Amino acid sequence: MSKSYIYEVFIKTSPVQLWEVLTNGDFTKQCVGAREFRSEWKVGAKIEAWLSDGKLDGKGKVLAVRPYKLLIYNWNDAGDDLKPSIITYRLEELENENVVKFTLIHENLLGRGTSYWPVVISDIKTLLETGSSMFKEVDRVTLN
Repeated sequence: MSKSYIYEVFIKTSPVQLWEVLTNGDFTKQCVGAREFRSEWKVGAKIEAWLSDGKLDGKGKVLAVRPYKLLIYNWNDAGDDLKPSIITYRLEELENENVVKFTLIHENLLGRGTSYWPVVISDIKTLLETGSSMFKEVDRVTLN
């Protein structure tokens, strides 16, 4: 049986802004381990993560998408020959609070690590709430 990893956090932001940070490569390369995620973000579309040196870091396929609410995709790191893992993002807006409950579910781990998720999600939260990464000063794309 494959283990799953679940992480929940509350972020002072809107679902639209969180979605933008999760799906816009200009943001993902700032706070997700410097990987630029590229996809059309529709069911069946490929998703790729590119490192700043131009190397492909991982790839998958979008399985479900409801903008600002849900994104599910399968994933393999470059060179990973295991059955793809499944990554789910759920965004739930707290009524009248400008706060989003963000739930990440990483399934079908097959021995894959998950220690990076708290750092990645914490940096996403920090970017949205302060406008900059926890780790370094780089030129930032301004959120609307």
